[in-house]
Amino acid sequence: MLYRFETLRVVFFSVSRVFRVNPGSIFHAASRALVALVVAAPLSAEQVQHSAPMAAHEGYFREHCLELQAGQKLDFRFTTPNPVNFNIHHHSETDTTYPVRQQVESELTTTLPIADSGEYCFMWRNLADYPAAYPIELTYQLR
Repeated sequence: MLYRFETLRVVFFSVSRVFRVNPGSIFHAASRALVALVVAAPLSAEQVQHSAPMAAHEGYFREHCLELQAGQKLDFRFTTPNPVNFNIHHHSETDTTYPVRQQVESELTTTLPIADSGEYCFMWRNLADYPAAYPIELTYQLR
């Protein structure tokens, strides 16, 4: 789960200084309690955007890996101007599994339920030589 403790701590101290909240006052105690509540609760899932630069030659591949926890859901979408072989793979202690594996012509949008904790990698591989390098645009969100 995502936490923003450092950011909230900086905001708390900045607000305390700007409004000159006396450290012994009830306002100081109330603002610390509010920060504690926000820190204790996970933030809502945030969308992450990632651009994966692809070289133009056949067989070139690119990975983007994440550490995920069992029970999470990974919503993702990517676009590509060229056809690619795509997979999401997971390395366990004994083998590699491929919960998603397919050829994608231009875009893919789906949700992957995470069964086992560990590292999961998005992987794109060129199917042919292309005229020029290009980006794959990935957007994902954990919930």
